[in-house]
Amino acid sequence: MKKRSSMFLMTLLVLALITGFTVFAENQGQDSNQRSKSWEQEPHSVQVVLRTKYIDGYEEEEKRVETIWSMRDFWSMYEGWKVVEQSEDQIVFMKSIDDLSPVIKEFGYFGLNEHNVLTIFKGKPEKQEAVQSFFQIDVGKLESFDFKKLQEGIKIKSKRDFEEVIETYKEYAPSKAVHRQ
Repeated sequence: MKKRSSMFLMTLLVLALITGFTVFAENQGQDSNQRSKSWEQEPHSVQVVLRTKYIDGYEEEEKRVETIWSMRDFWSMYEGWKVVEQSEDQIVFMKSIDDLSPVIKEFGYFGLNEHNVLTIFKGKPEKQEAVQSFFQIDVGKLESFDFKKLQEGIKIKSKRDFEEVIETYKEYAPSKAVHRQ
């Protein structure tokens, strides 16, 4: 009798184990199906902000709504851009360009602002639409010809023009003596 009840208990244990493994396997299958279904969910839309910064200080910003079907494809579209802000609904990218902005190439002038600071203007300096300021110039040291050029505005046509003007007028920036102790 003991052998029969032992065999009966062993059979029940084996059946319980088989049933348990079957239920576990089915649940695992459902979990993996649910996980794969989460990948098949509707695409996610985000607002993408593209900020482009140029050496002349001009910044452009473009906004668009992107539908993300695949994260891999989405990130590859913005290769070379740096993420500066990110939330569930918005991603802000930044890119620095080692060149003049198209706006400054077309409308940019160097000139002096009201404090005699070398400044890039969008348009002639008298319009006072400053884009970026650099350094103050000691106008007393300038030749009258150079002072007049800065008052009227020096057209910026290329990156080379930009760099040459900065270098030329850097020597007219007041310098402070460094005291060593």
